[in-house]
Amino acid sequence: MLLTLNIKDIALIDELMIEFSPGMNVLTGETGAGKSIIVDSLNLALGERADKDLIRAGSETAYVDAVFDISGKMKEELKGYGISSDEDMLIFSREISKSGKNLCRINGRPVTLSLLKEISDKLVDIHGQHEHQSLLNEKNHLVFLDDYGGKELLEDKELVKNAYTEYSKTLASLNKLKLDGDRERKLDVLKYQIDEIENAKLKPEEETALLEERALQRNSENILSALEKSYDGLYGGVNGAALTNIKEAVSAMKSIASFSADYDRLAQRLSDSYYNLEECVYDLRDLKNRISFDESSMESIEDRLALINTLKRKYGGSVEETLKFKEKAQEEYDILLNSEQMIENLTNELAQRKEKLVLLQNELTKRRKKAAGDFEKDIINQLSDLGFNSCEFSVTFLNEGNLKLSENGQDEVEFFISLNKGQPLRPLRKIASGGEVSRIMLALKNVQAGADQIDSCVFDEIDTGISGKTANTVAKKMAKISIGRQVICVTHLPQIAVMADKHFIITKENAGKTVRTNVIKLDNESRIEEIARLSGGQVSSASLLHAREMIKTAGEIKGQL
Repeated sequence: MLLTLNIKDIALIDELMIEFSPGMNVLTGETGAGKSIIVDSLNLALGERADKDLIRAGSETAYVDAVFDISGKMKEELKGYGISSDEDMLIFSREISKSGKNLCRINGRPVTLSLLKEISDKLVDIHGQHEHQSLLNEKNHLVFLDDYGGKELLEDKELVKNAYTEYSKTLASLNKLKLDGDRERKLDVLKYQIDEIENAKLKPEEETALLEERALQRNSENILSALEKSYDGLYGGVNGAALTNIKEAVSAMKSIASFSADYDRLAQRLSDSYYNLEECVYDLRDLKNRISFDESSMESIEDRLALINTLKRKYGGSVEETLKFKEKAQEEYDILLNSEQMIENLTNELAQRKEKLVLLQNELTKRRKKAAGDFEKDIINQLSDLGFNSCEFSVTFLNEGNLKLSENGQDEVEFFISLNKGQPLRPLRKIASGGEVSRIMLALKNVQAGADQIDSCVFDEIDTGISGKTANTVAKKMAKISIGRQVICVTHLPQIAVMADKHFIITKENAGKTVRTNVIKLDNESRIEEIARLSGGQVSSASLLHAREMIKTAGEIKGQL
């Protein structure tokens, strides 16, 4: 249920907060006061398309948030979206700017616009006078029917969807094999590629080792020279080896070590240095002896690296990717080599999957037809309440007898209606009267809302084009809907306004050089004056008396619902 709507700098609204209640919430006001701006702002908070023209003149940004009570529902589902709600509230926030910046949040967490709309669709259903096209579009009728059919029908629909996915995958695999007419040439190409990589006997770390060995070979002369200089400096030379001189220094210091701890420590350090340098001499000798330049070995390294680079260019850019290419090529080769048997197997598998899909689709059709019968009765009852006492309504299955495979099943449905006795059933999309469409819409929405258990329904001046007795029946229907869920209605009809549990008036006032829209909750006396204004435009003692009678009668009607 919608608790509050906070609006800042949208159209004629500078800053506004509206607190809604359970039951019937009605918003009325003069033409042009900004009634539909309230619904536009709510739409914005719930993820509808943002129009920069909504931003109040003189402001760079506009902001709106909608606070919902979600006690008893959706908490577990929200966890799947990564949204936590410790309290029983959900806050949808939206900020738009003239620069094009668009920020969406749920409970303070940034979310995508699509996620904002996906979650909000589970909480509120908004319908306005310009939404008839979605209801009159026959492509949406199957969705309405399936939603009405409830859990068991939707479970059957999910089974069909899964079976169709399996059937489609099998069909795609079979078609790929059948369309592969150049099989022999592909086998030859794949065999050549596999053999070329296999014969190279590639190893993941080989290239690095070869590059290091090549660097050693190319710089062997400089390396040998450096090793020899280091060796001679420590163990050779005309004036005696450095190592021999250090050994003599060690002996000299050891001879006086007993006279001082400092002499002893220095003797030990010199001794450690001597042994470390002695190990270096042995290592230098070994390294020096291993250095040699082998021209044939160098040529072998260059040839091997050239082969590796050729394979890398052809098959993946690295040794690892080249080996992966070979694995995939081997898989494709094996599939092609056994394609005839695979075609036979897939053909049999496809037949089985098709048989299963057709059976599931038939079950789904049976479920839909059962739901369609109940749906027709409910719609007729709803329309009867709305003044169509002789109407007929039919959910027509259009393609019966024609096998169609799809994730939604084989059915195509369209709603047909006859509003007057003796008239033939016609497609709902051909209904022309605005008043008739409004009432049919109200019946459909009432039945659909009963199925989807959406807590809040918003009606934005759907009463356009109706009056008199029809207005009374529409008002009664809205009041009945409001018993089970929250209804928010923007209206110009007194017959609907008197049904309100909470009545707001929307006014427009001059504020200096600007115009501002306000929303005021009416008390009893103010509400009587507003009903009188809606009834005749002029507020007089007679119109006030009539307004009191209308409110009293509305209370009696609501008490009987």
